[in-house]
Amino acid sequence: MAARVVVVGGGLSGCGAALAAKKAGAEVTLLERSDMLAGVAVRTGDTRGNGWFAGQHELNFLGGGELGALMDSVKTHEGVKFPDAQSHAFIFNTGLIEPRLRKALQNAGITVYLKSRAVDVAREKGWLRAIKLEDGRQVEGEAFVDCTGTRGGIALCNKYGKGCVMCLVRCCSFGDRVSMVQKAGGKEWHRIRGDGTPGRISTGLAVFKDTLAPWLKEKLKREGLLWIPVPQDQVDLSKLGSMGAGRSREFVEEVSEFNVDEYLRRFA
Repeated sequence: MAARVVVVGGGLSGCGAALAAKKAGAEVTLLERSDMLAGVAVRTGDTRGNGWFAGQHELNFLGGGELGALMDSVKTHEGVKFPDAQSHAFIFNTGLIEPRLRKALQNAGITVYLKSRAVDVAREKGWLRAIKLEDGRQVEGEAFVDCTGTRGGIALCNKYGKGCVMCLVRCCSFGDRVSMVQKAGGKEWHRIRGDGTPGRISTGLAVFKDTLAPWLKEKLKREGLLWIPVPQDQVDLSKLGSMGAGRSREFVEEVSEFNVDEYLRRFA
């Protein structure tokens, strides 16, 4: 009889864990609290920059390249150079990745439960036996994988600031993330900001493409990236250590030194 593996969290990590467990011969159930898979990939559409580039090729050679292939199937640009050190990145269509990912898991024989928020664990004689869901159901298994993502949720975000790029979709609509590691008695490690508070400040800002000026929209479509410098007097370098993406001071200073009017003249 195949071992039962329960994966909590339907982002790319959870989907990758589910596929790996299925390949190993397990009976796999994946639990996702929201109504969609893919996690941050539904808002962050770049991949394979820098170390990720080599990592994806390694996964391909090891037989675990399904997720990369899915992103490649909806690729819009490649070889994109970001203003910082990230090079040769791929840009993919975030609106198309989720249904393809869901179909891939279903075709692999993985049971996917959406709108199934995990809130606790069930134990028996010291062993973890099941995941408890908000609606009262329990999903039993022999092995459990916590892929619930960024530490925190609404409570931490309200106290310390934005903690996860998905809070606009996940927490407000489907409830806070709950760590299965902590519920099972384990210790969860998390990032500490420069001021000593937990969490991180997302450096991403969602903007609807149709709100851009036509020439900016066309440039984005052609190149896959817009680099719009920030005036020096609008950059608070004291907050650099709190930024989640880990930009260097040199990078921020370089970007902010550009003259916005000159940029518009060059690219309009």
